[in-house]
Amino acid sequence: MSDKELISQIAQNDHAAFEVLFRKYFKSLCLYVQPLLSSFDQSEEAVQQTFIKIWEKRHAIRVETNPAAYLKRCVYNEALMLKRGQRNYEELQGDDADIAYVDEAFTTAYESAPVHLKLKTCIAALPDKIRESFHLSRREGLNQQEIADYLKKSKKTVEAQISRALQLLRTCLKEKK
Repeated sequence: MSDKELISQIAQNDHAAFEVLFRKYFKSLCLYVQPLLSSFDQSEEAVQQTFIKIWEKRHAIRVETNPAAYLKRCVYNEALMLKRGQRNYEELQGDDADIAYVDEAFTTAYESAPVHLKLKTCIAALPDKIRESFHLSRREGLNQQEIADYLKKSKKTVEAQISRALQLLRTCLKEKK
């Protein structure tokens, strides 16, 4: 039975087809996302969560392309969410004073709507490439090497863009006080 047939059977509540798909891809998907996460247990968790979501949304899932590629993308996104949830901001690289200031601004943003609006305005004013690197770093929780790989840039370029974003945000927030 092909993967597309398995997916269509799953959409019709076929537990056996779901189990076949799970057993067929579980180990390879774990190995696929393991370098992104800190342990094999976490990669297993990401794959399990992905399959749970697939089962829960089985009636709405429409795979038009390669089912294996679809599963890889789903697991990769789940792994990023896990990683983002476990991210420790103290390990961030870069100028600690800048990071502390911007992180403080983010914290304050949720406590104070005007500051939140100022911060959003400052982020929107960043140059496109710098804003993209900053967004991937702070909102998506990616590290500099992951951003460099994703954007197909050097790590030093990404490092410089994030540092520049922090400088621009610090300046902008000070001006708007």
